[in-house]
Amino acid sequence: MIGIADALADGGLVAPLVPHLTMLWHTVTPRDLDFWYEYDLALLRRCDALLRVEGRSTGADGEVVYAEELGTPVLHSLEQVTAWAQNWLDERSGG
Repeated sequence: MIGIADALADGGLVAPLVPHLTMLWHTVTPRDLDFWYEYDLALLRRCDALLRVEGRSTGADGEVVYAEELGTPVLHSLEQVTAWAQNWLDERSGG
């Protein structure tokens, strides 16, 4: 996930948020899994889009459902994120 975030950050169009990095926080102050799921959804409420990376994940599946409920775009590749982000920026700059 960090490699994907690096690629997105290096592209300069988005500021990726990596929920997996809460593992350090959890190491210092362990919490129930439900706390982290709720925390992830709270972060998602602040996001403009969601990248769903392939693979089995109960948490990520829940994020997709929640994003769809919020009307937040769910994207499935770095190319989709780049195109979406460029379009998002163009719309806001009148370009």
